[in-house]
Amino acid sequence: MNQNHLSRISIKGYKSIDDCDVQLKNLNILIGSNGAGKSAFIEFFNMINCMFDGCLQEYVASHGGPDAILRFGSGVTKQMELGLYFGKSRYHAALRPTEDGRLVFSEERLTNDRYDNINICGGHFETRIREYDSNISDVNCQAFHFNEFSAGSPIRHPQPVRQYEKLSQDGSNFAPYLYALKKSHFGDYIRIVKRLRIIAPFFDDFYLAPDENDPAVIRLRWLESGCDKPLGADLLSDGVLRFACLLAVFRYPKERRPDILLIDEPDLSLHPKALELLYHIINLVSNYRQVICSTQSTELLNKFSADDIIVLDKTGGKTLLYRIDEDELEEWLANKTITEMWANSIIGGLPSR
Repeated sequence: MNQNHLSRISIKGYKSIDDCDVQLKNLNILIGSNGAGKSAFIEFFNMINCMFDGCLQEYVASHGGPDAILRFGSGVTKQMELGLYFGKSRYHAALRPTEDGRLVFSEERLTNDRYDNINICGGHFETRIREYDSNISDVNCQAFHFNEFSAGSPIRHPQPVRQYEKLSQDGSNFAPYLYALKKSHFGDYIRIVKRLRIIAPFFDDFYLAPDENDPAVIRLRWLESGCDKPLGADLLSDGVLRFACLLAVFRYPKERRPDILLIDEPDLSLHPKALELLYHIINLVSNYRQVICSTQSTELLNKFSADDIIVLDKTGGKTLLYRIDEDELEEWLANKTITEMWANSIIGGLPSR
């Protein structure tokens, strides 16, 4: 496993996650009922990314303060803890809420090739890990959830023309991102277009140019095969737009690719042919990036191995995470698919009281 990939993660007191400790692989597929905590688990990595970027307090403020981050609020959870395991490096941090609505480090601990259980004293508001291990602090996690494609969503409306190096978490800057990508990394851009044509044969190309009436903005437009007139994003379905955003994430230029890529329910409103292609792309990408992906799609889930799956259950208000063991399910797998075992509570992940 790559040294920038997580082999294990532990979380205590974050949102619905009371206490979890789970092994991670290059490919990790999350399943569970609605509200089980899949989105919370994925969102945790956004917090880690902000923490390593030195903007933890900005994250805390923009996400509703400690009461919205700590499990059941600061009145119940007095301290949040996390443990990250990268190769031979182990990192532990504890954070507690302050009266002025911030999170402060109670402690940070590190073990790696150079240091044996270094304990960084608490009282600081941003991580000090970079002073001791830049490899850990440089790990790049990016999480995406493409679920808003209504008529009023930003992706269907003009966006500022900027040289975007990253696609936003919700895809809202898709048009300016593609515009910049086409100019700077045409090979990556054209691969997105070619793959999109596989599931949308009527699609020819994106039409990427600043707005004629306002050159400071760009709107998402496209060309249909056999037609030279640019069409608006309102004429693209949610499924096509979502798949286009997914292709852009999976085709990040090499120097920008995140070490850990997280996607929340990429299967929403996708055609079976798109799900088949999505499966192959996820498998391919997991050869060089760590992928964590949640799904509710039985069709997509059946394509993966039982060893790829992490189950999330919510019992008594607590989110529990555990990896299923393919060897223990050998007899079941001989007669049932993964989704049949899921539906029959053999592997968990169903609604519970």
